[in-house]
Amino acid sequence: MEKVGLRKWISFIVIGLAGQFAWCIENMYLNKFIFYLDSSGNYMQLISITVALSATTAALTTIFIGSLIDKIGHRKLIIIIGYILWGISTISFGFINVENISYLFPTLNAGLVCGVSVILLDCIMTFFGSSANDACFNSYVTREITNKNRGKVEGVLSILPLFAMLVIFVGLNGLTDGENPRWDIFFYIIGAIVLVVGIASIFLLPKEENKKQEDNYLKIITTGFSLKTIKENKTLYLVFLAYMVYGISSQIYFPYLMIYFEYGLGFSGFDFSLVLGRKDNINPFVIPEVNFKTLTVEKATNQPAKTFTAKMTIANAVAGKNYTIIVVKKGVIRHERNTWTATCMAKSTTVTDVAANLVKQFNGSSETSGI
Repeated sequence: MEKVGLRKWISFIVIGLAGQFAWCIENMYLNKFIFYLDSSGNYMQLISITVALSATTAALTTIFIGSLIDKIGHRKLIIIIGYILWGISTISFGFINVENISYLFPTLNAGLVCGVSVILLDCIMTFFGSSANDACFNSYVTREITNKNRGKVEGVLSILPLFAMLVIFVGLNGLTDGENPRWDIFFYIIGAIVLVVGIASIFLLPKEENKKQEDNYLKIITTGFSLKTIKENKTLYLVFLAYMVYGISSQIYFPYLMIYFEYGLGFSGFDFSLVLGRKDNINPFVIPEVNFKTLTVEKATNQPAKTFTAKMTIANAVAGKNYTIIVVKKGVIRHERNTWTATCMAKSTTVTDVAANLVKQFNGSSETSGI
């Protein structure tokens, strides 16, 4: 097997990891950032728009810039310029806050304008990132390695997204938590890393063999979408189709994952718990508690609580409206569950039906058996 030189390994890992740092910000933290900035209730729509526009920008950029690079070459140059601009655009998120927006637009809803600003800057950031990383870096790696060592290199690169998530979550997530989060410093650090790696790429990346395609630009773009190409590569396009389904399904829940963990489940900081499940309704939940500071795992189980009762009145019911009861226990110990929720949509204007549905949810769930 042909060996991949040390310089190539270093450049692939360093440049690839820096790119995944930025993508982690874009995929996981911008949605949480919008949620933090806009408390007026528009964040759900803003997050949906962010995901849609950034995905569209990434796809179109990769197609058009990738085809352009196939035509003119100079991948190394685009990687360098792209990473530098990618880092600058990431740093720019640190300047978006309610105070700055209120000063610039005193008559507008600051939270909403912040959200819109994040969307616009996200599209710019995605353009630079997709140009440098998706279109150029990936094709650069493909051209610089052979089929004999492709699996090894791609295997290492495929680990980098998970490693980037771990590094950011353990090392920097604390900057986005608490009553006074420092989002500005968070973006400055990640952006600076990408910017510095872009400059370092001048020396890191080996000189490429500048291969160009003789076909015209439009033909390069359309070749991959032609029926002839699809018929000649049926297995490849089946893989594309399967990956498309996976990508669509992951984008349904992934943008809201961090928000759900922190604001829905109350997780914050380094300590997270995962419910693995239980054998039956008798056995308790088994929850391994992971402390990311020490990387230790402790097993915890839920314990029966004293029964709690309370009387609540629903004044009226509106058909089609959701009604929610949230029970919060005070004085809990570390990692003890303190919140239980029941929600139902009123199918009629009969208050007793809504109340019965909520009571049924609490009494019928083993998780709320102590209430």
